[in-house]
Amino acid sequence: MKQGAQPGNKNAYNPNAKTRHPLYETWRGMRQRCYNPKRTSFHRYGGRGIYVCAAWDDFWGFVFDMGEKPVGHTLDRIDNDWHYTPNNCRWVIGKTQYRNHRKDELGRWIEA
Repeated sequence: MKQGAQPGNKNAYNPNAKTRHPLYETWRGMRQRCYNPKRTSFHRYGGRGIYVCAAWDDFWGFVFDMGEKPVGHTLDRIDNDWHYTPNNCRWVIGKTQYRNHRKDELGRWIEA
């Protein structure tokens, strides 16, 4: 069991603790890309039907599934045409994430 989601961990039951957690902004950004149509990148995520799995509606569920983020890594979807789910997400360095961009119908890289 990962640290953040353990029953008895006082942070798991403190509503203010999640906003101070190192993964909070990653989780928040993921949800904003999928659900906030005012976000400039929405058309590449939520606008294409990409969503966050129900288990990750709860921040602590995301922390439990993804574990700690290694230094210098970012959240990456393995299949860019699929959703944010435990089986489709991983921590990667920027170089790996750059190589995982989608291409348009002419084979040109689409900026993420």
